[in-house]
Amino acid sequence: MNKLPLKTSVRAVRLWRNYIIAALAQVLILICVVFNLIHSAENSQHYQAKFADLPVEQVSWQTITYSQLTSLAWSQQFDAIHVFPRVLESKELESKELEPKQLDLNKQSIPRVFRFHKEQVLSWQASHTIQTADAKLEFVYTLISTRFLLTSIACGFILILLLASIVYLLADVVEGKFRKLERKARKLGIAKRRSEQIKYRSVIRLVDSLLDELAWTRKEQNRVDKFIRSQTFLDPELGIGNRLFFDHRFDAALADDSNSLGGAVLLLHLQELDRIENEYGVEQAHQILSSTVSILNQTFRLSPEPLLARRAYAEIAVLMLGIAERDLMKHADNLVRRLQRLDLPNSVNPDCFFHIGIARFTNQDKAFKILSEADMALRRAQLEGHVGWFMYEDEDKPREIAMGSLKWRTFIERALQQESFVLYFQPILSVRDQAIHHQEATLKVRDSEGKMLQAGVFMPMAHKCGLQSEIEKLALRKLFDLFNQDASSTQSSCINISVDSLLDAEFCQWLFAFLQEHETANDRLIISLTEYNLYQHSDKLTDVLQQLCDKGIRLLVEQVGQYVINSSYVKQHPIAYIKLHSSIIRNIDQHPENQLFIRSLLANCAGGVRVFGYGIESEEEWSQLKALNIHGGQGSYFNQALNEFI
Repeated sequence: MNKLPLKTSVRAVRLWRNYIIAALAQVLILICVVFNLIHSAENSQHYQAKFADLPVEQVSWQTITYSQLTSLAWSQQFDAIHVFPRVLESKELESKELEPKQLDLNKQSIPRVFRFHKEQVLSWQASHTIQTADAKLEFVYTLISTRFLLTSIACGFILILLLASIVYLLADVVEGKFRKLERKARKLGIAKRRSEQIKYRSVIRLVDSLLDELAWTRKEQNRVDKFIRSQTFLDPELGIGNRLFFDHRFDAALADDSNSLGGAVLLLHLQELDRIENEYGVEQAHQILSSTVSILNQTFRLSPEPLLARRAYAEIAVLMLGIAERDLMKHADNLVRRLQRLDLPNSVNPDCFFHIGIARFTNQDKAFKILSEADMALRRAQLEGHVGWFMYEDEDKPREIAMGSLKWRTFIERALQQESFVLYFQPILSVRDQAIHHQEATLKVRDSEGKMLQAGVFMPMAHKCGLQSEIEKLALRKLFDLFNQDASSTQSSCINISVDSLLDAEFCQWLFAFLQEHETANDRLIISLTEYNLYQHSDKLTDVLQQLCDKGIRLLVEQVGQYVINSSYVKQHPIAYIKLHSSIIRNIDQHPENQLFIRSLLANCAGGVRVFGYGIESEEEWSQLKALNIHGGQGSYFNQALNEFI
């Protein structure tokens, strides 16, 4: 097999390892030399100061004794003193006696040498000469001793050896990683392609190429993930949900206990659409369908976002959650007015082109029953002949108690003032040991009749009244009060913060100040956002989410899979956890398409993002999720509504 560029890079790593070790050795040698020079300069200055203070003129150097010189040398730390008298006769040299009288300035003087220290082989010595009236003196002193020189050399050698060992070990680790990359390259079959392009590559260019490959792979993974979702749950012609998508989401909505308000199903049927396709072509029929979908999206701007799906060739279903009957009727009238402005062929009668059937439901109803009621309402509208809508009325179904916006505002403001909102906790268990991974905190409040209202009931009204951020502030304060009461615990809790609040500058300013004040408990907080809202405002939320992550806050994306959207946000934002929507989990052991979706999502989340399931109700669902290698789950199967009331 041809040599891979990775092998060339391994050799480059070894070469650079040798270069670095040699460079470190040269630098340390230079530092050692400079250090010795500085030391010698300091010693030289020290001795020069001593020479200035020596009383050389007060000493008779012709008659000085050895003991006197010894005392002087030891006190001043001289190695030797050379005394050059003016004249020394030969007989006086033999007797070692000097007579000051016999001085001859014209004769060469013979020195008397006094050495007080043993000469060292590697020492660096210097001398200083002083001229007196009766003699010339030469003082020998040490600038750098042998011991100091050998010590500095030994320390430098040890430091070179230590740094070289570190560099060698690091280089060995890098080589190992490159070898692993090479083996992966062989398995993936990209080695030959790269070796044909460039035979020799530097490490930097190789890493840059691998990063490009990684970015391309991520884009491909996002594309494949979107493709799997679209092929499984989308209508290929209109780009909205298909019948399977609608059935799964509707079943999940009926099984969701938090949706106490229920909702409604709207069926829109387009008459003679097949005749239009036969007479005017597929493009004309497709244009009418696309215009209809656009009108539906413009009409139903609700929170939460309604779900659109094509259940049949000429039938579109709309699933709306938490909508009041009065609002539903208003939206239906508005939809009829908009649809009457559709651009239809001249041969089609616009007065009987479409009909609408509506059926309301609660979370205690069955899917087939509600769909049957919606279908009966549609047939009744068709019997009327003229375009319009009809709502199925069940006398046995309890009527909802509707409050206007003013009453809701008064109720919520009073609850905020009295801080009557309470937190409920539900655990999310880990697959590994089924221990509590974290807890989900949800808000509830009592109405005037003493009934506990869930967040799905009062939060949409709080959003309309502009009080949603105030409720979320109160929820955070209550949660951190609990953290402070149980400071010894490390249990994390998750709370939902709306995207509207995170996009509000005033709320963000308060949030970051609050987190700064309680920074010791930040690592216990998990903030959750819905997938749809995060996807819609992904770019605007980038800075805010990064700042939250910098403060130690973990981010969780919930209701993943409820809508068919791209999961690229996983790579764009510092997401820690993902929670699947209950429509993906419900009877997953019987739906291979949902299993395929989870496998694709897990592959896209590889690298640290943990995936949890929501709404697990049976052993079969939990076993299938464990087989898919998700990280944990939440639902009535684990605790049978074991909520901890605080």
